[in-house]
Amino acid sequence: VFVGFNVLNKEETKFFQLLRDANKALFYWDYDTFYTEAKNHEAGEFIRRNLKEFPSALSGVKFDKMDKPKKVRFIASSTENAQARYLPEWIRTNVTEKESDSAVVLCNEALLLPVLHSIPDSVKHVNITMGFPLAQTPVHSFITALLELQTVGFRPETGRYSYAAVQSVLKHPYTRQLSSKANDLETDLTKKNRFYPLPSELKLDEFLGLLFTPQFGNIDLCNYLTSVLKEVAKIYHAEKNSEDVFNQLYRESLFKSFTVITRFGSLIDSGDLTVQTETFRRLLNKVLTASNIPFHGEPLSGLQIMG
Repeated sequence: VFVGFNVLNKEETKFFQLLRDANKALFYWDYDTFYTEAKNHEAGEFIRRNLKEFPSALSGVKFDKMDKPKKVRFIASSTENAQARYLPEWIRTNVTEKESDSAVVLCNEALLLPVLHSIPDSVKHVNITMGFPLAQTPVHSFITALLELQTVGFRPETGRYSYAAVQSVLKHPYTRQLSSKANDLETDLTKKNRFYPLPSELKLDEFLGLLFTPQFGNIDLCNYLTSVLKEVAKIYHAEKNSEDVFNQLYRESLFKSFTVITRFGSLIDSGDLTVQTETFRRLLNKVLTASNIPFHGEPLSGLQIMG
């Protein structure tokens, strides 16, 4: 059964034909007669071709929703974030007890976080049908800061870190949560103008000792990052409200990052990935930046949020 295809490549077309000719396939197409019956309508070009080549199993059903009258209301907004801040008012006036009848559709998927922050407590269930970019989570920014610290931020010839790389790590919320001495250390480095501190100057407690231990080689970097992520995971173990959508999001982002780094570690360990450290840093960052975190929800209940 093939559902919801649109533009078919040559391989898909051949595959569809083989199964169609063997009477082993059903085809369901998502379209509207508004643009399929108008021969010059470009939106229907591929669907018209598909319907002719692979007739729909629902040929007796008319898809004519777009021709019916719609009520559209435009609301002016000065910024994209202001759109998200308008949501509580819109929800109060439009969303009924049957929450799944309503949907918030994001033209810009980067607005997902402000949208989630804007949903009032009156909405009991939310179903998010899109992935969240790992690059927009604190886990990603922490990993980026740690990679910078241990590569371009460390000078092997002197055995010292650069002030800017150290500051990025010390200012991160995860460092502040896991080390009570991070704030004092940051203030002290600034006050004394320590532009190239030694690792021994930075190891004021156990967590800072883990962060500011120099790493040499790709496999050491992988082990270092996974060890730090295990410590960060303790923050979420201590969190009481595990049902909170942000708590779930950040837990999932930790797990996704840990999995990616562990996979890199396996490739390096087996000898399948042999690259310079700078190349490894860029490669890991590129993979993490391109990753999405899936949300797990109930599609038949709750306010629908989609891209």
